[in-house]
Formats: sequence, C-alpha cells, structure tokens
Amino acid sequence: MATAFTVTDGENPYTGSAVCPAPGMPPGSQVEVDGSTDLAAVITGNSGALVNWITLNAQPPGAPFPYVLEVNGQGPAGMGSGGMELVFTDAAGGTNSLTLDRSTPETHTLKYGSGSPNIVSFTWAPSGI
Repeated sequence: MATAFTVTDGENPYTGSAVCPAPGMPPGSQVEVDGSTDLAAVITGNSGALVNWITLNAQPPGAPFPYVLEVNGQGPAGMGSGGMELVFTDAAGGTNSLTLDRSTPETHTLKYGSGSPNIVSFTWAPSGI
C-alpha cells in the first residue's frame, strides 16, 4: 500500500520536506510522491545522495522496537561530503532521524516505538559538512 506525500523544496536544492494528510502513513505502507514510489528524482542531496524508496512496517510481536522505517538510498560521494539526514515525525509528534552516509545504495533501517506510529512528515538536508 502506498501513501501519498506532498513535497516542498527547501532553501537549496539539497533540502526539502514532505507531508501527508491525516492519519499519516501507517505501518505496511510505502511513501509515494506524484503517483510513484520511486523517489530517486525527488529526494536528492549533495554529491549524488538520494533516496530510492521508504517503507514503514511493524516488527514481530515482542520486538524491543515495534516499528521499522526502511530507507533505500545512498549518501553523498567523496571525501568530506558528509551525509544526508532524514528526520521523520510520527502522529504523536515524536521525531526520529537517520543519516545516509555511505555512497553506495543500500537499505538503512530505523527502529522506533510510538503510541501513534504513523508517519505524518519528514525532512531531508545535508549533514556533517
């Protein structure tokens, strides 16, 4: 299941934000922008950083953190290029961040707990440069 987000570009080409209507993106969903779950042309950072897709899933019962965000993408390439930080906000107002700092594509995971786990917004920006 895909959940539609609206993207707003930030102050420079490497920053931005995305929001979705209530109740947000529930577990078992994937971020969709402009009808596509391929985010590589939408969520981009400096020096080739990008996000291919984002999903939210529930963990098995008894897991220490009941929810897991998976972000497939890569950080910037080159010495001293830093990373790309994504900050996710859930329906309870809690925030969790994840930094993509490797310049090869891979799936990064962010496990968290929340009484209202649906993702309502996220931002991205360069970090560590």
